[in-house]
Order: sequence, then structure tokens, then C-alpha cells
Amino acid sequence: MAYNRGVRYEAAMFDLDGTLADTLGDITAAGNHALSQLQLPTIGPREFTAMIGRGARWAMQQAIGVEHAPLLDRALELYRAYYAEHGTECTRPYPGIEQLLDALTQRRCKLAVLSNKPEAGVRQVMDALFTRWRFDAVRGQRENQPLKPDPTSARWIADRLGVPIDRWVYVGDMEIDVETARAAGMFAVGVTWGFATEQRLRGAGADAIIEDPMQLVDLP
Repeated sequence: MAYNRGVRYEAAMFDLDGTLADTLGDITAAGNHALSQLQLPTIGPREFTAMIGRGARWAMQQAIGVEHAPLLDRALELYRAYYAEHGTECTRPYPGIEQLLDALTQRRCKLAVLSNKPEAGVRQVMDALFTRWRFDAVRGQRENQPLKPDPTSARWIADRLGVPIDRWVYVGDMEIDVETARAAGMFAVGVTWGFATEQRLRGAGADAIIEDPMQLVDLP
């Protein structure tokens, strides 16, 4: 675990895919369903890993390729329909996440989720896996609202919950999460169990990098 500066936090905001939950299997299945229905070549989980983080439209745009751009809307429709039916068949919390949420709840830490995943998909995963814990705000991609790394939604959540920006940690597995935290003025924590490497998280300017969820509790 590496620190660039100390932090005393009262609230924790989490990314979802690759941070709280391992969603790669279900995302890959939904993406490949859309591709196969359009008679396009399917791709493996490693390729989908590189497409996660900037929303479903961007992911499917990458998956179908520029040569099939006219099929994007249909691909996205197929993806979302399949994910709505099957989106939690393989998805599970990462090891140690449940213990972390227990510990943060005992500390009366406010909890929030901010994801570029479509709002319906975020709610689907949260309702399936995380109802044991109170999340004070849960927000996914919505129409006419900017995606991460734009800090608008992160700041909106902080303001709604009444916790000053400098008392938040934002926890995520991708460079875009680090960029969001820094743009919002939050302490940026990168996690190594998700979809980006430690080197990439360091390069994005993470304030701390953790290898195990419970290390978040040890932040000063």
C-alpha cells in the first residue's frame, strides 16, 4: 500500500465494476450476445477489460469497430436487454469487500457508488449483491449528465450528503476513477484487484494504492 499524503475521511465513494464487484463475466456475455446476434466476431474477457469504464455505449462502439458504426444503436439495445436478464449470473463482490463494508458501516462512514455503468445496471447489481449495507447515494450513467472523469456527479453526491469534499475518499480500479477523484477534490484510492494495473493507477496520480480492501480501513 502506498500513500502520497494522509487523509481523514468520513465518507467513501466507490466505483462499481472492477472495484466493488467482479462484473467482467456478465459484461462479456452480454457484449458477445450482441455481437453474435449481429453476426460479428465475438471477443474474449481480456479485450472487454479494455472497454470497461466509459459507459456501455463506448464499450459497444469499441466492440463492433468503426467499420460497423451504423450497428451501434442496435448493438447497445441487444447488450442492455441481455444484461437486464442475465447481468448478475456470474457477478460477485470481490474477496474482502463485504468485510470492508461491514467495517465502514461500524465506523458510521457514509457510503456512495458512482459508476459510468448505466443506472439500471448499477441498480441491478446493487440490489442483487449489496442490500446488506446502507448506501447513502447510488448513481450510474444518466441521460444528459456527464460521465466520469467529469466531477459533477461526485460533487453532487458530496453536497447532497453534506460531507465536505476533503473528507471523502473515492475508490476505483481505473485511471478514470483517479481522474474523477482528483477533479472533484477527493482523496484518490486506486485498487489493484480490478481492471487496471498498479502502474497505470500510479501514472494517473492516485494518492494511495491498495492491494486488499481492508487496507482502506487503515488509511489515517
